[in-house]
Amino acid sequence: MVCLRQAAWRGYNRGKPIKVHRHRLRAVFLLRPLTSLLLLRLLLAPSLVGLASLAGRRYGPRMAGMAAALPIVAGPILLVLSLQQGLAFAQAASASTLLGLLPLTAFCLAYAGLARLSALRAVARWKAVLICLGLGWLLFFCIARLLLPVRLPVWACGLVGLAALLLGQALLPGRSDAPMDEKSLPRQAWALELALRMALAGAMVLGLTGLAQALGPAWSGLLAPFPVASSVVVADCHWSQGPAALGQVLKGFLQAMLGFVAFLIILALGLQSLGLAWAFGLGLAACLLAQALLMLWRHERG
Repeated sequence: MVCLRQAAWRGYNRGKPIKVHRHRLRAVFLLRPLTSLLLLRLLLAPSLVGLASLAGRRYGPRMAGMAAALPIVAGPILLVLSLQQGLAFAQAASASTLLGLLPLTAFCLAYAGLARLSALRAVARWKAVLICLGLGWLLFFCIARLLLPVRLPVWACGLVGLAALLLGQALLPGRSDAPMDEKSLPRQAWALELALRMALAGAMVLGLTGLAQALGPAWSGLLAPFPVASSVVVADCHWSQGPAALGQVLKGFLQAMLGFVAFLIILALGLQSLGLAWAFGLGLAACLLAQALLMLWRHERG
């Protein structure tokens, strides 16, 4: 009786000879993890963004803000960096991502302030949304570039990120007495917008992880919290309810980002010591626990 491996090498296939080459088999086994990593980069973040968008459309802008505060884009980026560049690289990038919360908060403040300008109120709503997004993204990149040479311990990075979120909540405008002109996108237009959101998330993950080796952990971490999901939330709120509603929505978003801080601190401290599965599992658990406590606190406040 000839075993399967001997049959493969000797060329038995139901009595017919076949050609099996060692280098081809080796190439197949090497391509499997590469294919899995590519699928992870292509599908994970867009799927999470799609689910968060559907939840926001079903349960309102508050739920959309809380869903956008989950690590639905930065989480997949750090996961791919862990698998692709190693745990040490991803741990250093996680610490830089904590610093990246400063330019993210600046984006939120800039968008809310620009949207309330009388000059932008006079133009078409879609033009105002594009102008606010473009200037907000530019400010994000400028502040991230200024933070690039900064090297701080993890606890200091966590304090910077936490202080940025708390300060942003204090500086955002409160509830406005101006009327909110409700609009809603047609179903076909909303489906196109959802596809664009998912494509932007996938492009962000592909681009950043593809250039990670050239960028290094500092740049990769600073760019990981780029406002992909948050841009979707504020643009949708701006379009559907006007600039008067942005303050409350962004306050809720920055509050929900406190769970993201817990997620990043666990990765920045324990990714190498705990391992990939335990670090991401504990980080996600801490993030979801913080979100649940925040929802309970909001419910008690009414």
